[in-house]
Amino acid sequence: LVICFFVISFFGYPLYRSYSPYLLMLAFAIILVLYPANNELERRSWLTKAILFVIFIFCAASTFLLWKRFDGEQNMRRAFQEQKYKHFERMEKIVAGVDNYFFPIDLTATPLKWYRGFAYHYSDRVDSAEFYFLQAERINPYHIQVLNDIGACLENKGNHIMAKEYFEKALNITPLFPSAVENLAIVYFNNGEIEKSYNLIHRINKSGFRRPILKAAISSIIERNENVLLNEF
Repeated sequence: LVICFFVISFFGYPLYRSYSPYLLMLAFAIILVLYPANNELERRSWLTKAILFVIFIFCAASTFLLWKRFDGEQNMRRAFQEQKYKHFERMEKIVAGVDNYFFPIDLTATPLKWYRGFAYHYSDRVDSAEFYFLQAERINPYHIQVLNDIGACLENKGNHIMAKEYFEKALNITPLFPSAVENLAIVYFNNGEIEKSYNLIHRINKSGFRRPILKAAISSIIERNENVLLNEF
């Protein structure tokens, strides 16, 4: 059981990490029950008392942390309900209440700070949204939605270079992530690189995501080519 504790603690997904303290507490309980105590003196030795005290502290702390995690998961369900009904201010308040050191990410490894940024974004508080998206990146720098949303904030500010870097980071992790592909195409389009914008989306247009930027790119290319033909004549 002790080996299972270390394996799950170091290599387990967030969904399973709460099981490891239970396993270790179970191991301690089994050891205490089966521990040979032949006489009263052995039971009362200072070493035995010290071990029992350490085990008690560990179990109490683990119980507290597991309760905080359980409370966070329950409140996140409430937050998702508020998101469903587009009550984003209520959603942010709920997430803010459970966003702490003991519960920084949900079961999908999405930082809770991203949910706060999401709620601020749809409450038209763009600067606050960007702040929490950047905080989320520090917690999970490989989360493609976090990277995509930071890039979108930067693009909305006109920072095409940094936005492009963030979209490319997301696509280096998941090359066919539709939102990042579309947003990177928008960066190219806004930067006047129409062919790159068109080629990027056209390459995976079978994915079926929204394609207004593709239509705009095609229209610009056709219009420019028609002007070139007219000038030649």
